[in-house]
Amino acid sequence: MIAMSQIKINLVRSTSAVALIALAACSTVSATPSGSTPTSGTTPTSGTTPTSSSSPSAGTGTTYQTFSSTANATSTLGGRALQINKASGAITLTNTTGSLKHDTGAITIDDTKYTLTDPNGPNSSGVISDGTVSAELQPRPNPYNYVTLTTNETYTVGSVTYDVNGVGGIITKGADVPSTGTASYTGAAEGAYIVNSSGAQTDISGNSSVSADFGAGKVNVTMNGFTAKNSSGTPVTTPITEITVTGATISGNAFDGGTVAAKNGTTAISTGGTPATLSGGNFFGYDSAASQPAEVGGFAGEQGTSITYGAFYLGKK
Repeated sequence: MIAMSQIKINLVRSTSAVALIALAACSTVSATPSGSTPTSGTTPTSGTTPTSSSSPSAGTGTTYQTFSSTANATSTLGGRALQINKASGAITLTNTTGSLKHDTGAITIDDTKYTLTDPNGPNSSGVISDGTVSAELQPRPNPYNYVTLTTNETYTVGSVTYDVNGVGGIITKGADVPSTGTASYTGAAEGAYIVNSSGAQTDISGNSSVSADFGAGKVNVTMNGFTAKNSSGTPVTTPITEITVTGATISGNAFDGGTVAAKNGTTAISTGGTPATLSGGNFFGYDSAASQPAEVGGFAGEQGTSITYGAFYLGKK
């Protein structure tokens, strides 16, 4: 079965791609390969005055630094990683953790199978590397303050090779997610639609709208307005026009589950069989004026016997 093992998140696209930025503050794990030499990235110029770009302290007293901050501060990273087993095609959506040292750019991303640490942070092309494994933080510059995508990471654990893409960033503390009120977030979506029998893949780019009802503890997601390209990069008619998540459950700074569905026009997309559903996301940063998370990001999709589809989404208030 093909199962998104061919998904190559192509963020070099104008409008909708602008929302899918780079810094994958969201995935680090296992042991870093021993003896590897980190790839040199970019560090603040010596003698410059560090700048703090942050929101005022949240209810927990936390000051949330933005990606652009060069303050002597370390942010906690979190998010989701989509791990694709290249041999079996099996897909796993896992939680990620990590850290970002703002003054040096040092970043660690842990996705439960591999820990990627770059002491210098992303280079001018948005690449982070530990000398053995690299990931691409794209596109740049990032229009979001707290959330981004990590793409094109491949590593082997034991004898199994994985392709990994992720969404993550400077995660909101669970105690700073309110229990009342609502919030709306808008941004972009990027993913793929795959015919399992042939492996034919169509890359899709569109818009995202996320609504959070903190009182009810639920999140709804709509991704639509998709344009499409085939594997050669040629524009084609999109085979999918909408992906929705209804009723994902909020728990701390995360939300999971809900009902995932997709349409092509007015016709519901049938993936075949009983599909495996992948749905999860997180809140990022803090909006001190509203006392709510500032941004959001996640992934939603299904893997059936005939069709596999899914997309990452990002949004800000």
